[in-house]
Amino acid sequence: MHPQPNPIIRPDLHTDPATIAAELRRVADALDAIAGTKLSPVVIQVNLQAVRYHGTADERILTVDTLGMALVGHVGKTDDDENDEQRGHRLPYQTRTLGHCDVAVYTGLKDGLYGGGSR
Repeated sequence: MHPQPNPIIRPDLHTDPATIAAELRRVADALDAIAGTKLSPVVIQVNLQAVRYHGTADERILTVDTLGMALVGHVGKTDDDENDEQRGHRLPYQTRTLGHCDVAVYTGLKDGLYGGGSR
């Protein structure tokens, strides 16, 4: 039996910067529609992930760094523990602010889905 991809990171959601921008505009339009509605405080977070079962670790690091520079003016940092299954390359927390938004950009560094080869 082969493991299934994480349902949260579905292949039909993989996209490019122009599509990401268009989807974020759709979110903004939906929020504009309820402008003035009384809500409890809300934190804004955007999470962009270069999925680890496509491309090499070097390609994904470049993706994180390119997005980080474009969005918040910083490149990512690689986790120190090379033996950690969850080792990744990510924007450091203190650099992730864009206006009132926390922008997280991350990739896992172990190539392939569940450590297998890339697709």
